[in-house]
Amino acid sequence: MYDLCAIGDILIDFTPMDPSPSGNLVFECNAGGTIANLAAAAGKLGLRTLMVGKVGYDELGKNIRGKVESCNVDMSGCKADPEAFTTLSLVTLNNGERSFTFSRKYAADIRLTLEDVPMEKVLASKVLHFSGMCLTDQPIRDTTFHVINEARQKGMLITLDVNYRESLWASQEEAIEIIRKSLSYVDIYKSSEEEIALLTGEEDLEKAAKKIISYGPKMVIVSCGPKGSFYYYNGWTGCQNTYDTKPVDTTGAGDCFMAAVLYRIIKRGNIDGMTQNEIEDILDFANAAGAQSITNRGGVSSVPAISEIENCMKTVPRLVKS
Repeated sequence: MYDLCAIGDILIDFTPMDPSPSGNLVFECNAGGTIANLAAAAGKLGLRTLMVGKVGYDELGKNIRGKVESCNVDMSGCKADPEAFTTLSLVTLNNGERSFTFSRKYAADIRLTLEDVPMEKVLASKVLHFSGMCLTDQPIRDTTFHVINEARQKGMLITLDVNYRESLWASQEEAIEIIRKSLSYVDIYKSSEEEIALLTGEEDLEKAAKKIISYGPKMVIVSCGPKGSFYYYNGWTGCQNTYDTKPVDTTGAGDCFMAAVLYRIIKRGNIDGMTQNEIEDILDFANAAGAQSITNRGGVSSVPAISEIENCMKTVPRLVKS
């Protein structure tokens, strides 16, 4: 039995470093990907975690599988594709904030098929997590829909991080249609402010959350960067301030945040009957996880331990919204 199964993208982030002595650009290879980051964070928090995905049959793929596995993640569901290269992402950092350029069209992670999925292990998990990165291309899109349908019939808790990357979709309209379609399977929805506005056409978070709830989810969580996080559940709504850490690299911060949310919910048992105080306590912990992660470089390499999160909560002041 696993606590968590995470299905989707695993890739190499090429993160910029200081130029070489001759003035050439230098990039560091960091294990990353929305799902790989979350799986690593969950494993490091102590959850029994299964990662389902695909890398290339190459040194980069071997390296990142090992990096995620070292965080106490079962990588038996992550296959190596002999006919595709490991997905690549070129990261641009500006005062710690990041943007991405992907090399993914013929890469391994989107080639995940149903035959690659250890379905018995997946369905022996308490929670199934996926992201919008699973829905951009075929065959991973159909594979993901099949898996979340099976999980829904099994009664598993299903969670989604929208993680919209415009350049990876054929069109914005297609992204909205496909992601909305997935919401009927989802119990917990998580996105950024920009993503929930895209999916609902609403700038007001409460109005946007109510629309998301109408598609099927029971809980809506929105990570708002330095403004903290927002929630909507059972008619309750609220915001939690985050912690005032100095950003070095924000890659994977949202994934660490979501892993921390799932850690606390899994330890609780489920989301049924959750009180408003419980939700706000969970988001406070998750805010600290995300805030701590941005103090280090890389996605997988920056995932914090529980002791680091707790220390952040004790020693770092909250960042009060202006």
